[in-house]
This record gives sequence, C-alpha cells and structure tokens, in this order.
Amino acid sequence: VGTLLANDSEWLHLAASVPGMPTIAIYGPSEPIETAPLSSKALTLRRHVECTPCFLAECPLDHRCLNEIDVDDVMAAF
Repeated sequence: VGTLLANDSEWLHLAASVPGMPTIAIYGPSEPIETAPLSSKALTLRRHVECTPCFLAECPLDHRCLNEIDVDDVMAAF
C-alpha cells in the first residue's frame, strides 16, 4: 500500500476511507479541525498564519499558508 499526498479534497477523503491507507493531508485556507480525514492513518500538515483559516478559493495575498509548508516538512511525513 502506498501513501496518498493530497490537499483537502475529495481524493484525500476517499483514500482515507480505505482501511489501512496512509494519507498525508496538506491544508491551506481550510480548517483541519473541521474537515480532517477520519482515519488513524491520516497525517495533517498545516502552517497557521495570520489569515488562516480564510476558506477562500483564490488567495488575495501570497498563499503564505501553503508556501510555508516546505518539501522537508512533507518528506519528513513519509
């Protein structure tokens, strides 16, 4: 079984519903407390910044909530 890396999306929640499927969820403008995958195999990556959660589909600033999650953070989750 592989690991799914995804943003807060349908694919994330679908994969997390498969028993034993490891998932890594990257959260930006949404709130993982409200929409985190319901799986003991799910890990959530998020950087809380002054504008999160904004729940906006398009960022009026600079996507800082996502840009502050770097490759090393993601690789450490594997």
